[in-house]
Amino acid sequence: MKRIFIFLILTALIFSGCGKGEVKRKAVSATIFPLYDFVRNIVDGTDIEVNLIVPPGESPHTFSLTPEEVKKMEGSRIIFYNDFGLDEWIISSAKSIGVKKLVNVNKTLTPINGNPHFWLSIPYAIKECETIKDSLIEEFPEYRETFEKNFNTYKEKLLSLHERIKKSIDNLKEKRIITYHPAYLYFAKEYGLKVVYVIEKSPGKEPTPKEIAEIEDIIKNENIKVLFIEPQLSSSVVDGIVSDTGVKVFTLDPLGGTPDKDSYLKLMNYNLNTILEALGENFGG
Repeated sequence: MKRIFIFLILTALIFSGCGKGEVKRKAVSATIFPLYDFVRNIVDGTDIEVNLIVPPGESPHTFSLTPEEVKKMEGSRIIFYNDFGLDEWIISSAKSIGVKKLVNVNKTLTPINGNPHFWLSIPYAIKECETIKDSLIEEFPEYRETFEKNFNTYKEKLLSLHERIKKSIDNLKEKRIITYHPAYLYFAKEYGLKVVYVIEKSPGKEPTPKEIAEIEDIIKNENIKVLFIEPQLSSSVVDGIVSDTGVKVFTLDPLGGTPDKDSYLKLMNYNLNTILEALGENFGG
């Protein structure tokens, strides 16, 4: 719970009789857009309602529940979430309104330094989809055949994109990147990029003057020409780095959900194309 008013919201809902009302017959929720889109693909063709809790444009690191999001959660048979500090705030909130089944989509995965952004590696995303599919079958066994078919169809699309990303990045001459937030460690490891520096190592913790000097030294000494920010996080500190070094700034999006990135596949294609533009144009390959 990130703000006191969330507790007050939940308390009001519970005592008003809304918080622990009857479970909706066929409804599930997901915290962030990539998980929401995974669920949406797997339940396609059924009458299961899928709700997104964290709105597009918001970061789960800094998000606080509102009455609108609480209402979305009410009656969910399952809430899908991540662990390792990303959106575990959902656990106490969900239990407070009577949601009994919460599924950590990363429960079978091994993290890099406790980093929660598994879905930015497509092989990890497939494993998350499998966890989602298995949980849905357990809760809605009548749709087992549909879930299995949808999962296999979606998996093929994901694997096709995975191969495209691998081949495209393999052809780049420059593979070093500086990111604003440590969201791309799995992407970098999977596809052969090297993250040489992360500007804001944890959400809301801006770099110190000493760290900014280190970043600028790396950019100048190693001839780094681009760095990547994210649309969900404030990155005003980057302005000074740009002014001092002349580095170019590009935007990677770890979450999507906006009109131009209204599916996980579109989101990953957007990030790939941004990386190819940034590293290809600025390093001649």
